[in-house]
Amino acid sequence: MIKAIAKGLKNNRGFTLVELIVVLAVLGIIGAIAVPRFTGIQEDARVKADKASVDIINKALELYKIQENDEDLSKLLNDVENSTAADVINKLIEEGYLEDDVSDETQSKGDFEFNKQELKIEYKEGQ
Repeated sequence: MIKAIAKGLKNNRGFTLVELIVVLAVLGIIGAIAVPRFTGIQEDARVKADKASVDIINKALELYKIQENDEDLSKLLNDVENSTAADVINKLIEEGYLEDDVSDETQSKGDFEFNKQELKIEYKEGQ
């Protein structure tokens, strides 16, 4: 029995160079397809996270307007016309309507903008 196993092991040759090259080529093709899709999925997730952040910020802004009776945001912001999204977010954090972990920076290539006519934060997609 042991002789049969030893004989079987002696007859086994390794992989040929051609077989190894074929396997590497297949792995390369799979990698070339998978990596761009994965990076696209990551950016899409970042955009969705930014849009969710905008929804949270706008809900906090609406809550502030109702509770503080400040529909035009004149109490919150010194100069509404020249205020940025970062100004609004930071003031909402100071007033306790947002937590400190809410950032005025986007996760994706887009940007947060303060719509002065509608008095809300919007997400603008980047390149």
